[in-house]
Amino acid sequence: PIAVHGKTSEDSVYKLNDYTVKTFKTKNLFDNTYPIFSFKFFIYIYKLIKKNPNAIVLIHSRHFISSLLTAFTCLILKRKYFLVEHTAQTSFLTNKFAQKLVYVYERIFSQFVLNRAHMIISSSLASQNYLIQEHNIDRKRILVIHNGFNPEELNKFTHVKKQKRVIFATKMIKVKNPKITYKAFVELAKKFSDWEFHFIGSGDFFNAKPTKQKNLKIVNKLIERE
Repeated sequence: PIAVHGKTSEDSVYKLNDYTVKTFKTKNLFDNTYPIFSFKFFIYIYKLIKKNPNAIVLIHSRHFISSLLTAFTCLILKRKYFLVEHTAQTSFLTNKFAQKLVYVYERIFSQFVLNRAHMIISSSLASQNYLIQEHNIDRKRILVIHNGFNPEELNKFTHVKKQKRVIFATKMIKVKNPKITYKAFVELAKKFSDWEFHFIGSGDFFNAKPTKQKNLKIVNKLIERE
């Protein structure tokens, strides 16, 4: 299996578990949340799919340019592709012009990428309903696979009773706007002293400053997968 994605530093190839990972240098937009791929990416994807006629093509929906180019490649080569959709809802921006661009993007993405997918894999019922209501996707074309866990691994841990605990974990980048969530956590921690609030994240955009609220825990890093 081959995984292809973008990053801003350089082109590279490396191994990750059973995958060969190919990365392409991209232009940085919104802290690389929407990576801009070059024509070189399209040529690579075209050759890769054409060379492997029995391969299953799996597209991540929110990477815009790479999603469009891969879907376009499948259209040219008359190949089916599956789409993974886990954040179907529209992004809401404070800049009105940027928000209009988001709406245009949604319409283009809906008409070209979503509607042409052989099947759509959704990670939640909420995402499935959004696809049906906002993009008129046939329910029969959406397969919901919830985020899950391995029971064998879970049984290695000591089970505890339900606790009054709220956890927020994200990358500290501008487009995520963690300042709003942190401000809410500070207010909630004051109001609900019998609850624990954990604010967890990594990145250079925002470093949460400790408060007097003992029930607000701040962790300036994310646990990475090995």
